[in-house]
Amino acid sequence: AEETGQIVPLGAWVILEATLQAKALQQSSGRPISVNVNLSARQLESNIVDQVRDALRQSELAPQHLVLEITETTLMSQEENIMSRVEELRALGVRIAIDDFGTGYSSLGYLKQLPIDIIKVDRAFVSCITDGPEESALAHAIIKLAHIFNLEAVGEGIETAEQAEALRQLGCHSGQGFYFCRPIDAEELMKKAVIWADPQSAPAVIPVP
Repeated sequence: AEETGQIVPLGAWVILEATLQAKALQQSSGRPISVNVNLSARQLESNIVDQVRDALRQSELAPQHLVLEITETTLMSQEENIMSRVEELRALGVRIAIDDFGTGYSSLGYLKQLPIDIIKVDRAFVSCITDGPEESALAHAIIKLAHIFNLEAVGEGIETAEQAEALRQLGCHSGQGFYFCRPIDAEELMKKAVIWADPQSAPAVIPVP
C-alpha cells in the first residue's frame, strides 16, 4: 500500500474508523478509552492533518483520546516537512508516540526537542526483561529517559505476568501485549466494553508507581 500510494486513502479510512469506534467504546463502557493508530512516512507527506481533524470532527472524539504512533526511524529522519506535520498534529490536541523506541538511531540530545508524548519500549527489550540485570538494562534506561523528559513509557509485547511486574518495578506507566488480550474484532471488543463498564472487570494495566 505504501509503494502504490494507496496507504494515504487507506490510512484516512483507518483513522476515521478508529475514532468512530473509540467514541462508541467510550459510550458503551463509560470509560475514557483511547485508540492508537500507526502512521507511515508516506501518510506524513500527505494531507494527514486535515484527515485527522476531519475524523475527530465526525466522530466527536476528544483529541487527547487519539494517539498517533510514528516509528523512531521516520521521526528521526529530520525532514522538515515530516517534523512540521507532527507538530501540527500535536497542536490539534492528539498525542504522539514513538513506536519501537530503541531500535532506530535516535540521538538522545535530540529526544527532548521532539514533539512527542509517549515512548514505546520495543518488545525486543521486554521479551528478555526477566533474564537478568544486564538483559533488563536497556528497558530500564528507556523508561528512565521517559521519566527525565516527562513522557509516558509503554511496554510493548508483554506476554507474561513476570514481564508486566518487571516493567512495573522499573516505573513503566502502562503496557500492551498478549498477556492482557489477544487481537479481537470490533464486535467482540464492543461486547467487552460493556463488561468493562464495571471497574472491577476492567482490563489490567501497569499502575503508575
